Amino acid sequence: MDEPIAISLAECARLLSVTRKHVYYLIANDPDFPRTFWLGRCRRVMKSEVLQYIANKAKRPAKFPEMVELRAPQQRLAGRARTLV
Repeated sequence: MDEPIAISLAECARLLSVTRKHVYYLIANDPDFPRTFWLGRCRRVMKSEVLQYIANKAKRPAKFPEMVELRAPQQRLAGRARTLV
């Protein structure tokens, strides 16, 4: 069988690796998110547009490029051990 052209919001969430609730958040708040449409009683989105949305997001620079360097896990555990003793 051929690949689906229009996918459900649950399938869209799986593609994005987020919850379905977050997909509804994106629909309401992200103007770049693909438009959805109703097909019968099901809300759908075009799979090609979701894949393009992912590709566009991957091209953009990170929102917080200056990352704070994290301590090594051993140092964090040692710090906790001191507070517990």
